[in-house]
Amino acid sequence: MGNYPPISLPCDGSGINKWTTPGTPVAGARWGPYNPGMAFVYILRCSDGSLYTGITMNMSKRLKQHQAGQASKYTRAHLPVTLCWTRQVYSWSEALKEEHRIKGLTRTQKEAFVKAAQDLGPATP
Repeated sequence: MGNYPPISLPCDGSGINKWTTPGTPVAGARWGPYNPGMAFVYILRCSDGSLYTGITMNMSKRLKQHQAGQASKYTRAHLPVTLCWTRQVYSWSEALKEEHRIKGLTRTQKEAFVKAAQDLGPATP
């Protein structure tokens, strides 16, 4: 994933990195007109057990949109949804690459990926 490792976040649905002060840039982050902030890649579990992968710049806002049925046709038809994995990355471009990589996995591989991330627990400071 580019020159920088991804930052794993707790999967508590808040979408907030509890290990840095809000608004504080992460070391190595590239800020500027082509990168207005950091992006999130996320996986939702739908009511039928299916997994939905997406990206956003505002995790808490996007999760609320999904839960209200206002984010995508797929999740609207499979409510309720719960956030089961999220990762903050340094740019929209990195988020697109990670989303594409995850969407290329089989269902079994995605389930193993989510389980492994949950078994590791949240990152430590």
